[in-house]
Amino acid sequence: MDISCEGEIEIEDATRADLLAAFENDEARGDFIVLGDLASDDGGFIQAAGEGDGTYAVEYRESGVLHHADGEFKKKQVLNFFLKYFEGDPDWKAGLTFSPIDLEALGEAEGGNSSPPPAYVSLIMENWISIRGESESIEEELVSCPFAEGMTREEDRLVVSFKGDFWEEPLNGLVMWLSDRGVLFGVDYKQGGDPPRYMATLIQRGVLKKPFGIIFWRGNGWHSETVDASNADRFA
Repeated sequence: MDISCEGEIEIEDATRADLLAAFENDEARGDFIVLGDLASDDGGFIQAAGEGDGTYAVEYRESGVLHHADGEFKKKQVLNFFLKYFEGDPDWKAGLTFSPIDLEALGEAEGGNSSPPPAYVSLIMENWISIRGESESIEEELVSCPFAEGMTREEDRLVVSFKGDFWEEPLNGLVMWLSDRGVLFGVDYKQGGDPPRYMATLIQRGVLKKPFGIIFWRGNGWHSETVDASNADRFA
């Protein structure tokens, strides 16, 4: 199995010791970690997105279908999932509830564009979000955004900070403000369904009353699709 992280850790044919070391080193790991058959387009894997000792979202892919675990998990729990997955223990999913997100089934998306994608939210975390793609297009407007606390440019992404908790202001206001300005919400095999899931949940809770856009990479390029009340349950 291979390990791939947002940070500097990239290991082919990883060992159990490599996996333990990746979880120990928060800085080198970064905001997500993926374990599995990463050399194949259809390979299976387990992945988690989170920061340090905070909470993590967990997903796995099997037979081309991405499955998102309900709830959030502490790093120690996530490490236990990864170790069991690494060891081939089929019971690693015991007690968890998953919702499938079939990227191949997003059939309403048309065409494909391999050019740099438009600005899209790639992660929604405690106290900050990251925007990738052509984030320069929204950076100037964010200066006057009433929901943003600050901004930091980190190589290929823009990190926007805020003060508040999940499902409350100012985060809800921030993501809806971005959506109103055409910023999309990213789904791909490393970043998972977290931004679309957050937005879809806002729709189901009656907080967000407008459609929002998602973006994902499939086959020959970037594809986008609109999500509204009629199909939000695929992501929430």
